[in-house]
Amino acid sequence: MLISRRDWLLIAAGGAHLAVARTPRMAAAQDGRTRGAEGRISRTINEYGQQGFHRTGTTVDRLSGDWLYEHVRRAGLVATRESFSLSRVDLVTNVLIGADRRLEGVPLFDGGFTPAGGIRDRLGALQGEAEIGIAETAPNAAGSGPLGDGRSSASRAKPGPVCVRATPTSSYSPSAPRCCRYLASTLRG
Repeated sequence: MLISRRDWLLIAAGGAHLAVARTPRMAAAQDGRTRGAEGRISRTINEYGQQGFHRTGTTVDRLSGDWLYEHVRRAGLVATRESFSLSRVDLVTNVLIGADRRLEGVPLFDGGFTPAGGIRDRLGALQGEAEIGIAETAPNAAGSGPLGDGRSSASRAKPGPVCVRATPTSSYSPSAPRCCRYLASTLRG
């Protein structure tokens, strides 16, 4: 249903008038309900936060689901559980070692797995001749730019480290700028 601008303004003005004209008794009742709701919300958030690290497929995740199920049931609603299978990857060591320096990182999750002994080879520009390519990219640009080009290139099917640079709207590894500078100096040296 479409509503005209005039009708919307009449409705909005009427609602504003009612808010200003409420009685002290109405205000006290509403404030009491608000304080009660704020307390419940605060307790719920604190309980959730104290449960631990909420990673999918962990014990904390399962216990948190049970806790939420009980909250829903106690509220008088019908709670249901839905099971699903999950293959989870637990990161162990994610590090780039070069010239006796270790740089911690987080891998892109659409790649393969590195063998336990790691990979040793020449490091160079992604589109270059080195066996391990490096590119600088934003955290959300894995499918575009130099990394996307490198992944789609038939001549470049080699995995390699990626140095992620911060963008104003993204979070990233705090060591990323150091990583880029260090790898750039390694490539030059």
